[in-house]
Amino acid sequence: MIGLLTACRPDERLRKAENLMDERYDSAYIILQTIQPTELTSTADKALYALLYCQALDKNEIYTGTDSLISIATDYFDKRDNEKAAYSWFYKARIEGRNSESVVQANALLKAQSYAENTKNNKLLALIFFDKAIMYSNQLMYDSAVLYNRLAANSFKIVNDNYNYALCKLSEANMNILIFKLDKAKSICDSINQEKDHLDFDVTLESYFYRTCGALYFSMNDFNRSIIYYKKTPETQNVSFDDNTKYLIAKSYINVNKNDSALIFLKSIRYLGEMAPDYYKLLKQIYESKGDYRNAAMCAEKAYTAIDSLYTKRIDQSFAGMEKKFNYQKLQIANSELKIKYFRAVVIILLFMLIISSGVAVIFIWRNRTKKKQLAIENELLLQQTMRAEKEEENSHLLEQQLSLQKIIFTNLDQYRSNALKRPEAIKEGFSPVKNEHFFTELFAAIDTSHHNFSQRLSRKFPSLNDADILICCLLLAGFDTGMIASILEIKVESVTMRRHRLRKRLQLDNQDNLLDYLRQF
Repeated sequence: MIGLLTACRPDERLRKAENLMDERYDSAYIILQTIQPTELTSTADKALYALLYCQALDKNEIYTGTDSLISIATDYFDKRDNEKAAYSWFYKARIEGRNSESVVQANALLKAQSYAENTKNNKLLALIFFDKAIMYSNQLMYDSAVLYNRLAANSFKIVNDNYNYALCKLSEANMNILIFKLDKAKSICDSINQEKDHLDFDVTLESYFYRTCGALYFSMNDFNRSIIYYKKTPETQNVSFDDNTKYLIAKSYINVNKNDSALIFLKSIRYLGEMAPDYYKLLKQIYESKGDYRNAAMCAEKAYTAIDSLYTKRIDQSFAGMEKKFNYQKLQIANSELKIKYFRAVVIILLFMLIISSGVAVIFIWRNRTKKKQLAIENELLLQQTMRAEKEEENSHLLEQQLSLQKIIFTNLDQYRSNALKRPEAIKEGFSPVKNEHFFTELFAAIDTSHHNFSQRLSRKFPSLNDADILICCLLLAGFDTGMIASILEIKVESVTMRRHRLRKRLQLDNQDNLLDYLRQF
């Protein structure tokens, strides 16, 4: 077969590989391997080869660490072919994501979307929406992840891609679970269960479905049912995925007080990856229940180290902020191009007026007024985007304040870890970083500095509030969500929810009042 292929001209093989890419990408990859880039004579063919080769590598799960090849495609197809430009930037985003270049990945994905929106390729838009959902999920922006999973699912449904439609809907269900919209998550799971026979289920998708159902019932505190669904999850030969399932089973067993069973599943795990912090926290919990404080302290140390490692890999900019900035820059470019076109039109019309009769002057005046109105509209839009950018700067300042508070919290956690290693009996005595007076003083001082003595004003107006109440108010004001506050206070999410309920009563808030809005305006 290879001999027959090499008998064809390189450009003919290139077109054949392009035609096979969607349905038989493995064959397309074999054909592309027979082509040497030096055999291609035109710049267009070289750019198409670069795009197709990177596409074939991605589809065949052969990963490359360099973006030099795909850059040939992005450079060429920009402003030439919207669809190929969109695919080029999409695969550049995939490559940068695997290289942990999150900022470059985000910008490439936004460019891919800007080109794809000018095409009628719903499958391409679905792929971009799904990758955006993953990026938002990685930044813990689950509401945005829900939206883009839904957009991806709708686009996949339009092109009758049932497999990826089901994958996106299950991902949407998981995001709803994380933001405690359990009714929506259950509705999605029930719908997928009814459509299973028509959705091209394979082992991977079946595993994802049962995992999602297990997570749903775990969040509903129905741990026995959660275990049933987790145990239905078939092995996928993906070590990371299968080991994570074992972790989830162990977590459910702990909640029904079967620590020995949980320990068996945890010890069978071979690959930790990003679940390392949660894995060691679970082990710590088991060892503490057994009175083995030495191993509990070692697990606390490993969990803290794993958290530090993951924290350094996180994107240092908000993806939502980057998207707004990207759209703002697009508007600036469009406005500049409009000014250039306007200037050229004026010059041409002036020359035309010197050659023809005065009647053309009337046409010039009319065109000039039309352009000015259009420019005024664009300038108004630019002004609006400028105001949004200023708002983004304000949000960035709030993010810096949150990071400062996170530093305070991590410092106290470090102190907690040191005490745990030096004095294991301190854990038994109930020592916690959030019971430390220095922690309260430092956190309240940071909040008071940036929010006009917030904690002092709150304490004076509501004397019934204790330090724990004011601490939760400060953490909410700093931007921590319920799950993060639960982790900091080392309590369950349900406990934080109950405290927030009691806090609303002590602040004398009505049912329709939003607690966070009240604290921001206090």
